[in-house]
Amino acid sequence: MATSNNDLRENQLELDKKRIEKNISLFNFLAWTCILLGLAFLIWGANVFGIVSEKAFKNEIQWEKLGNYSGGIVTSIWSLGGLFFIYVAFLGQKTQMIYQEIQLERQKIEIEGQSAEFDRQRFETTFFNLLGLHNQIVENISAPGSIRGYTVLHKPKGRECLTTHSNVFRTVLEGVKKEGVITDDLLLVQHSYSAYFKTEEHELGHYFRNIYHIAKFIQQSNVKEKKLYTGILLAQLSSPELYLLFYNGLSEYGGKLKTLIEELGLLNNLNKELIFEQSHLNLYKDAAYL
Repeated sequence: MATSNNDLRENQLELDKKRIEKNISLFNFLAWTCILLGLAFLIWGANVFGIVSEKAFKNEIQWEKLGNYSGGIVTSIWSLGGLFFIYVAFLGQKTQMIYQEIQLERQKIEIEGQSAEFDRQRFETTFFNLLGLHNQIVENISAPGSIRGYTVLHKPKGRECLTTHSNVFRTVLEGVKKEGVITDDLLLVQHSYSAYFKTEEHELGHYFRNIYHIAKFIQQSNVKEKKLYTGILLAQLSSPELYLLFYNGLSEYGGKLKTLIEELGLLNNLNKELIFEQSHLNLYKDAAYL
């Protein structure tokens, strides 16, 4: 925005400079016209008073008449020409000042461009470091043991175990729904997620806090390509991860994350068919899926 304003300012200065240069040409023309016109009147007066003849040239009275004549008309015309020259000099100084302003504006644009590039590089360095940390966290996640009667016999490590987490949570959702006590979609999700997260927070808490931190970092940054970096973040998340992200955002633990999900469209790549109940999709604003 600042660069755009600087461009507008530079364009306005260029227009002012061209306008003043036209005025300089005009008043230069008028000034020289006055000089030549005064000279013409002076020559005409010399002819009228016969100064050009040898006899009149030595006649002091004729010279006095010519002096009175030139002092009235010629001097006035030349004075006007002199004023025009002074005004041209003033316009020349103004043009020089505008030229200096244009140079300063260009320097400001260049500095802002360098600053923006530095900010972008600094943002990308932090952003990709956070993604690196995210992948480290994923590699260290363990699969759950057992919960609500669901026992995990095979306990993978890393990204594979997030599929196990999503399956176990789905089982929790099914169990809570079968109980028939909770019918409201949001309350069903929050109760189920709370029951699951309390036992698995040591595995998933750091994972979701880091995703929130990355999303918040993108949202608060000054980069123009927020969609680009959001897309890079989403490219790191598998379908089971997006499934868990979906329900974490609706839980009592993910209130702030839900806002970022909707602002940045973090569910853009979500496989909606995996969601436990399709009505749960309505718990987010449409922007979450864009």
